[in-house]
Amino acid sequence: MHSSFPSARATGAAPARRDRRARLPAPIERAVEWVLGAAVRDADGVLRSWSGGARPGFRYPEATGFLVAVLLDLHRRTGATELLHEARRSAAALVGEAHGTGGFGRDGVLYAFDSGVCLAAWTRLLALDPPGAHPRIAEAARATALFLVDALRARRAAHDAASGERLAAQRWSVAFGPHQLKAVHALIGAERLGLVAGASAAVREWARAGCLGHWHDGHFHWHPGRCASYAHAHCYALEGLRSCRRDGVDVEGGALLSRAGAHWLAAVQDPSGAIPTWHGDADEPALLAADATAQAVRLWAVLDRDRFAAPIERALGFLESLTEPSGAVRYAASNDERSSWATLFTIQAMALTRLGPSDDPIA
Repeated sequence: MHSSFPSARATGAAPARRDRRARLPAPIERAVEWVLGAAVRDADGVLRSWSGGARPGFRYPEATGFLVAVLLDLHRRTGATELLHEARRSAAALVGEAHGTGGFGRDGVLYAFDSGVCLAAWTRLLALDPPGAHPRIAEAARATALFLVDALRARRAAHDAASGERLAAQRWSVAFGPHQLKAVHALIGAERLGLVAGASAAVREWARAGCLGHWHDGHFHWHPGRCASYAHAHCYALEGLRSCRRDGVDVEGGALLSRAGAHWLAAVQDPSGAIPTWHGDADEPALLAADATAQAVRLWAVLDRDRFAAPIERALGFLESLTEPSGAVRYAASNDERSSWATLFTIQAMALTRLGPSDDPIA
């Protein structure tokens, strides 16, 4: 496999990889090797959305933020210094991907969610390394935190980068829904690092008001006025609730919502082990997709691994069916795109079930 790494002679990368391989199960190691390789990661460390398929992959800051979080988790689990080095490299590359306002997005649109994921990657690294180790990242993180606080207060999920005009909530990714709770960890982390003041107040205000209107029959709907649920976004909301609990942010009924939401995922699981993408009155066909399936495994594993043992095993079997010899995970059986974010989520699903819990197991 071609790799974006410099030569082993120059960097000692080959011994580092041998050390990593000795500490990671082979399926996780193959997947890590793929996300760090040239097929899906540019030379500067920015991850692309996918490789293969009919459509070319695009540079994807959100997936790069997830990559940093996954590498830091695996570094803490194994002590492998190469993983920390690659996390630092991708975190530094994200600085160049930020808009002048501090936001992140693509195709001329800035998203609160994407910005939260990138900020979380930075705050995780800044909290791990010595103070002052990354001044450019700290400066960029401060701007992104301010961007995100403003977005939360304005209940703005996405806006045009040039005009500043808010985008209409025509699909889940531009609707201000409970999946934005993923930003909690990033903003609380930024405040603890002294990067921004007032973040926790904005988070608590949103957390108190932003969930219950989207909750129906045991799961989150992407829009309060529509009886449609996107499992990927539902999982993000549950992950955000978990961050709220860990960071001391009160959400009314949060523990009950988390348990009910996890049980709903088990109830809608397909016999193949997959979590179908869409539920209810949705305009899009339901696919059996890898990303929400891997997210469900992570949630089940941290909530109650024994109770959810059977759905976890079924889901892991489905993910294995989409995993190629390279370690890459296809988004669905019906397409040829090897998804960077689905592969990252699958790495963490395997880590939780093969290596056990960790301090920060969900990117």
